Amino acid sequence: MLTQRQIKKIVQTPDGHVLWVGALANGYPAGKHEGKTVYLKRLIWEETHGPIPAGSVVTSRCGQRTCIEPSHLALSPPGRYPSVRNGRGRYAKAVPVAQVEDPLPD
Repeated sequence: MLTQRQIKKIVQTPDGHVLWVGALANGYPAGKHEGKTVYLKRLIWEETHGPIPAGSVVTSRCGQRTCIEPSHLALSPPGRYPSVRNGRGRYAKAVPVAQVEDPLPD
């Protein structure tokens, strides 16, 4: 799983997250494994649950992009993830910048 050097790069939070504070690749936790740079969420998923099915990606159900806690990981289809959905399961609509009220009025 993680090497001793990699274990030094995690922080456990009181609310159960295991956050990676080491290197990132495209904004996601990454580290060396057998001489290659790999996404740590994928590595941890494969070691905990087995192979990742084709067409699936590993995401954090908790919404913390750098969380690598195995119980917080889940498989999702590629693309937009459930964490960007609104309360009714629909993707939140983008609002044009011109329609957003200025939070700092003059």
